[in-house]
Amino acid sequence: MQIISITIFGLQVALLVSVIKEPITKVAVPAVALELICVLVLVILVIFEYQRMIRPPTYVSLYLVSTVTSGPVQIRTLFIRGYAPDQAAILTSSLVCRVLLLVFESWSKKPYLISTRDHSPEELAGIFSRTTFFWLNPILLRGNKKVLTIDDLYPLDHELHSNVLQHRISAAWEKRTLTVDWRQQR
Repeated sequence: MQIISITIFGLQVALLVSVIKEPITKVAVPAVALELICVLVLVILVIFEYQRMIRPPTYVSLYLVSTVTSGPVQIRTLFIRGYAPDQAAILTSSLVCRVLLLVFESWSKKPYLISTRDHSPEELAGIFSRTTFFWLNPILLRGNKKVLTIDDLYPLDHELHSNVLQHRISAAWEKRTLTVDWRQQR
């Protein structure tokens, strides 16, 4: 995934050079430069998030979905108008790389985890699986064939364990108590 994101960055640099040589509009250079900054942030996020998170990052996936859906319109216009075939070719290559990155970002990282604890499928699900509740299909199929027992259910998400929730509610309670005490003293 890091290689694909770096490739997208390289293609964006090539696009910026091409637009500087042959600008189509007055805002073409600033727009491509701004997109270059966005792609640089994307590269940094992909590199750091891949190593530190077990779930594919939602905001990276949302960015890729938005650029993948809007990119074909721009590419189509460049090809039909014949303004800059080099820019259209670079944008097409970038779009293909973005689609690949989106597909890879949507896959679960379960085979690559070193963690010893058991994760629920929801913790590892990508944006499309979480949006469509696709991660629930195995348990729904199992429940269709037999009555589910506790052993059939997925492990509880780490954030929903009672000790984690107890710590969070205690901290919120203490904060609320201190705020109420402070207001009563005034």
